[in-house]
Amino acid sequence: MSEPDATRAELAPLSHEDEPVTEEHRAILKAQKVASLQNPPGNHGDIAYQMLLLEQRLEAYERLHREEMAELRQELSRLRRAFLEETSLQMRAIKPHSQE
Repeated sequence: MSEPDATRAELAPLSHEDEPVTEEHRAILKAQKVASLQNPPGNHGDIAYQMLLLEQRLEAYERLHREEMAELRQELSRLRRAFLEETSLQMRAIKPHSQE
């Protein structure tokens, strides 16, 4: 592996499973995308590097999607609980009046 390829490998870890997606990560991904698009065609190492960057971006977007979906599910669960509590209280308030 040549020195530039080794440097690229160090800067581009294969998996980001444990890292949260932040605005900083998005900025890094955007900068990597711009840099990868500026490489001249015909260089197989650059194509492989671009593929690696795209795979990493895809992983980051998938992770972001999972995190956002989890947040939406939590919010929906919270609203369901609140709704059920409210309707339960209303039903309790109605029952004694209807039994009289």
